[in-house]
Amino acid sequence: MTYTYVEIPVMLEFPTEPAAIMNYTVQGRGDVLPVGAMWVGEGPWWTRPPTRENIQRKIDERSAKRNAAGELIHKEAPVRWTEINPVEIPQDRTYRNALCCVDGRVQHDMVKAREWHRAMLRHERARKFLELDGARAVAVRSGDTQKVAAIDAEAQKWADAPADPRIEAARNVAELKQLLETPI
Repeated sequence: MTYTYVEIPVMLEFPTEPAAIMNYTVQGRGDVLPVGAMWVGEGPWWTRPPTRENIQRKIDERSAKRNAAGELIHKEAPVRWTEINPVEIPQDRTYRNALCCVDGRVQHDMVKAREWHRAMLRHERARKFLELDGARAVAVRSGDTQKVAAIDAEAQKWADAPADPRIEAARNVAELKQLLETPI
């Protein structure tokens, strides 16, 4: 049997964390009736209207968590939330930490996207440096000065990668993503 859940995506914007998309369930199935919901027929299906109060209650519930001792702790609460059209949610999640909502539309904050891009480069650079260090050690032991020079040149390219002027010149995340494929 197939069950259909009806959900409305809601973008949550935080003061210091990346934005998040939460699905607010309007229609669901279960043994427990969520606050603000009502049973449909004899159950187990329920429905709840997507009122501002019900959505805010769900957001508040999401922001309150319990630690291992059962004590209530709070995660950072969103400063604002907006219902969004599901077709506007980018399928490519590469720059999801740079999402924002402007006039009810989902888009990428390019300042955040560029910083996220640089963070991805730094992560890749750290991995590449380890690889290059090993190759350099082998080249030094074998006395291959040309190979040492080539490895040093590649290491310098990786060191300079986060300062690549093409990052600032990128007008959208598609252009940034092209740079990931040819970072140096």
